[in-house]
Amino acid sequence: MEAATIAAKISRERELRWMEQNQALADKYRGQWVCIEGEHLLAASSNFSVLLAETRAKDVTVPFIVYVPERVENDLFNL
Repeated sequence: MEAATIAAKISRERELRWMEQNQALADKYRGQWVCIEGEHLLAASSNFSVLLAETRAKDVTVPFIVYVPERVENDLFNL
């Protein structure tokens, strides 16, 4: 794998930007794990193992997975 490709997979600027731009979706996914790849929500589940299996089935090698807490504490999906 080329160095630029690896760096692009490690850099999560696109995923973080997606989270900032889609905070309104947070209510829909409270209490769930979500996988974001680039500018797309790939999967969501309250069960981490299920979510991980779904991302692997979609050939996502380095998934960007975050938990959306049930309770609102601050911005950016509560991170």
